[in-house]
Amino acid sequence: IPANLTTQEAKKFRKDARRKARAQGHSEDKLKFIIEGQEAIEAEKEAAAKEEKKKSKQKKEFPRINDILSTHATQKKLQEKIDKQTAINSAIPLAEKQKYVAIDCEMVGIG
Repeated sequence: IPANLTTQEAKKFRKDARRKARAQGHSEDKLKFIIEGQEAIEAEKEAAAKEEKKKSKQKKEFPRINDILSTHATQKKLQEKIDKQTAINSAIPLAEKQKYVAIDCEMVGIG
């Protein structure tokens, strides 16, 4: 890029260079724009800094409040259910529990 171009002219210069590359069937990605009098290493550092700046500007993703509230509500209901079952089980004396045996219907077969 010629050093005497303004910002807008430099932008147009780069755009025209990309168009020429496309017209000739070359890849736009291989083009490297360096300002006259500037070293290639310095230009690459600036490009890397610009890329890093773009990455840091990405928005952070936060969980939706509705998802958090629904998860909390389901956990609360589950805990209440567990507490209720524990209270019922602790209300029955151990001697009473030992009198009965629970049989699951899937375990009983015909045969």
